[in-house]
Amino acid sequence: MSPTNPIDLCFLPARELAARIRRRDTSPVEVVETYLRRIEERNPAINAYTLVLGEQAMEAARAAEAAIMVGQPLGPLHGVPVAIKDLDDVAGVPTSMGSRAVENRVPKTSAAAVERLLNAGAIILGKTNSPEFGHKGITDNLRFGPTSTPWKVGYNSGGSSGGSAAVADGMAALGQGTDGGGSVRIPASFSGAVGFKPSFGRVPSVTRPDAFLWSHPLVHIGPLTRTVADAALMTSVMAGPHVGDPLTLPDDGVDYLRAAESMRRDFRVAYSPNLGDFPVDTRVAEVVRSATEALSRNGVKVDEVKLDFGTDYDTLARLWVRTISVHYGAIAGAHSIDLRNQHQALCASAMVKA
Repeated sequence: MSPTNPIDLCFLPARELAARIRRRDTSPVEVVETYLRRIEERNPAINAYTLVLGEQAMEAARAAEAAIMVGQPLGPLHGVPVAIKDLDDVAGVPTSMGSRAVENRVPKTSAAAVERLLNAGAIILGKTNSPEFGHKGITDNLRFGPTSTPWKVGYNSGGSSGGSAAVADGMAALGQGTDGGGSVRIPASFSGAVGFKPSFGRVPSVTRPDAFLWSHPLVHIGPLTRTVADAALMTSVMAGPHVGDPLTLPDDGVDYLRAAESMRRDFRVAYSPNLGDFPVDTRVAEVVRSATEALSRNGVKVDEVKLDFGTDYDTLARLWVRTISVHYGAIAGAHSIDLRNQHQALCASAMVKA
């Protein structure tokens, strides 16, 4: 039977939810209806979703239920609701990239990771908020506004996958994100979720026109979930080589689920107070220090390590800006966007409003 409290359904681990659906203990229609109600209740305050696909999600839920009733083969995420970051394409659904410069762009195909989630039976609830083109570590933009952490409304959820961190508030069973300089991990830490950035090449990114749009080894696709096991499940679905991405890694037999299930208790953690020579706010340093002490008290071996990147923080920051600028230039070229003219127009509009 389903949980008596509908809210409980929204906080079940995705693995348990998928198992209940396969056993026919819970209907995909009931699951999606419950999640959509949760989004309707919470999204006005949190602003996690830029677009809710209610009708499409319900249609997919009814199809998922019909497949169960006739005994069709079921994927590992059959009937499980998922949220997709609004930087990645879902066929037939607008991709805004959090930007006023991207108007009415509706892709004909889904991103490779999204396609694999759908093939596994997941049901897309909607697109989630991101800073413009995912360029910073907080989630806000001129088009949709800021996204709040559910635990302190009015405080930012972090970025750039801040909208997908809504899994922490029961607005999706699984959240998909991308991570360059922390864009999955920062929202996870701000909202108390699990964020995982797989190694570059684990999860394919099939892009056109040249197949190398995401070719630098900084931006990776990864999950935002409520449990480690759910992160392993979602990664196992999205990962694997793809003929359309020349930089994907070969299948070397990694079993994420088994690894999550057999995690040993004698953890060992490497800790750097400043990653070599990076500036750290004293308040942040104190919180991290307290966290390492809590880990030590609970049996985790914490080793403080020294890092040396061979250059200073300012040089690394300039290199990052140059690298990501090439990436954004490729995005603009792929989508025929003149970012310079758009930026000038937006600045002029902001001056007029001021």
